[in-house]
Amino acid sequence: MLDGSHPARPARSVAEAQLSALGDGEALAKGWLLTLIAGAPLARAGVVPAAEMVREAPVLCDAAVAAIGSEPALARLSAGGDLAGLASRAGSMTGADGPAGVVAALAALRASLWHAVLEDLRDPGPDLVAALAARLARVCDTIAAAVFADAARADVLAAPAAVPAASAPVAAATEPAG
Repeated sequence: MLDGSHPARPARSVAEAQLSALGDGEALAKGWLLTLIAGAPLARAGVVPAAEMVREAPVLCDAAVAAIGSEPALARLSAGGDLAGLASRAGSMTGADGPAGVVAALAALRASLWHAVLEDLRDPGPDLVAALAARLARVCDTIAAAVFADAARADVLAAPAAVPAASAPVAAATEPAG
């Protein structure tokens, strides 16, 4: 029985799923774009920068699918990987506004990729479905980490220098009131 003291292992790569049919990054990106638009209020539907998604989303989708089946492919999306910069733009390429918008955009990516994975599988067993779901979550979490790490760096670089508390003016506590 699990008592909570044993950390869960990271989701393993699922190479046996043979998701090669999902190699069409353009179709996957289109699915992501349609999911974003369908989930947005009508007034925000035009905010998605479609030209940027056309340019970058297919490569990101292909990389995400590859990462489902391969640790080296996942490492490419991680900090220090050659696709980490692309992963860090997953929010901006969708026009996401703020952290909640990024989370929603990545949820749409996960949903559209999961739909494509399920469409591609033929009579999968429950263990394979569970492994794929866990791995897709890990891939999308890796992309989210890249987005938020990049945002944190940008915030640190853009933040004004903090004034040490000791140099702040102190009200004279010894002056008589009134």
